[in-house]
Amino acid sequence: MAVQLADGGQPLDSAARPRARYLSFALLFATSQLKLRYRRAWLGRVWNLLEPLLFLGVLSVVFSVVNRADLRDFAVYLFAGLVPWRYMERAICSGADSIADGAWLLKRTAAPAQVLPLVAWLSATVDFAFSFVALLLALGLLLNQWTVHLLVLPLSIAAIGLVSLGFGMIFAVLNVFARDVKPLLQVALMLLFFSSPVLIMKSSVPVGSLVQQIFEWHPLAPLLALFQKPIHAQQWPAASDWLLSLGAGLAACAIGFALVRWKARRFYFYL
Repeated sequence: MAVQLADGGQPLDSAARPRARYLSFALLFATSQLKLRYRRAWLGRVWNLLEPLLFLGVLSVVFSVVNRADLRDFAVYLFAGLVPWRYMERAICSGADSIADGAWLLKRTAAPAQVLPLVAWLSATVDFAFSFVALLLALGLLLNQWTVHLLVLPLSIAAIGLVSLGFGMIFAVLNVFARDVKPLLQVALMLLFFSSPVLIMKSSVPVGSLVQQIFEWHPLAPLLALFQKPIHAQQWPAASDWLLSLGAGLAACAIGFALVRWKARRFYFYL
């Protein structure tokens, strides 16, 4: 593995490097990956804005009929839940692939393994930024009025970003040692999605039914509430929603970083 030299020509131990260099490298690497992605795309970055609008629009029409709900009201509800979900799903799945797909970088440079899940997360966050702009454009057409509750959305984004980064790093480590982790993860995410209150409105579920109980205790419910309550219900998220979401995000990040550092030396034997 290559060893980077300090300014004076002496080897610079990777553990002693300033953390700012890791972040700078991650930002440069993520930027280069994004440029490569759009190099031969006709629509380029514009597609990142059009795709969520088209995707959400089609789902709104279809599932407003399923829920027997007003199209305008259901579209707001769907957008509020689906945009953060797609961000989390994309960040976790791309994070799971990051270390296994970045074996060439780890074997040829002194880059720390933590950089790869971080780059995947940054790329997913850029995509989410376009989706969030699309969400705001849609809300401008669909909402009758904008309320002060929307001011909590930056903190909501931070919470779901922490959860996405943390679980992306955890599954990145697991995927190195067992490559069947990725398909199992995809199945688990699919089950989480279709059992969550994203496509089905809580108001359309019979009181006391099994579906209502699943929605109430669903692990995604607190995260989704950070977006659905201020956007659709025009309410403040409950304190429990914040505690569970931020707590899960911080815990996942702590576990993810610890796993990467703990298993980093063994990566080279499995990649």
